[in-house]
Amino acid sequence: NVPITSLTFPDNISFGRQAFTSTGIKTLVVPEGVQFHDNSILASIPSVCSSLTTLTIAQKLVSGFSNCTKLEKVTLLESVISIGSSAFSSSTSLTAIELPDSLTSIGGSAFYRSAIRSLDIPDSVTSIGGSAFRESSLVSVKLPSNLSSIASGLFQGVSGLTEITLPDTVTTIGAQAFYGTGLTSISIPDAVTTIGDYAFYNVPITSLTFPDNISFGRQAFTSTGI
Repeated sequence: NVPITSLTFPDNISFGRQAFTSTGIKTLVVPEGVQFHDNSILASIPSVCSSLTTLTIAQKLVSGFSNCTKLEKVTLLESVISIGSSAFSSSTSLTAIELPDSLTSIGGSAFYRSAIRSLDIPDSVTSIGGSAFRESSLVSVKLPSNLSSIASGLFQGVSGLTEITLPDTVTTIGAQAFYGTGLTSISIPDAVTTIGDYAFYNVPITSLTFPDNISFGRQAFTSTGI
């Protein structure tokens, strides 16, 4: 119950339960070596999401910031390797995040229903989990050059997304991957062999060229404008 609004931790520090409960932390800097109780920031700072607006973090695995509805900006430092599942889901004020070249994976639903509008994903990322950007506010995204799979539901419901370039390395487009997006055209890479169920359902595509030797799931292109 201390009215702290800004907090920077030293490296290699550990916390007990509810060490910063009932504070008003708005700005938080977390070095790589910080150890939270039960490896959960919410165990040490249960109320962090009620006030946090700016986060800078260096931990290898970033997680635990879902439903931080006041969080506006996140900076991930070069030591970050992975963004965990649902890490920033329903962070409805999060419009900006900086992704480091050290990042290799983004977990499922990581930015589900977040307010992120533009994202440049570094080429170091080789894995992006299902529904990672589902129902987010994305209007622009650059995918990493070595991505092999567009996971199920990855951009489902992202109605503001009107264009995207798929890397030549993509071989699979998962079920509902682009369901309900605003895409008007898309180039399917020659390496793609599978497009899942409802992958482009209710997408206003008007022109489409398929590569050879490709298979489709159910209603993959239903309710389009082809």
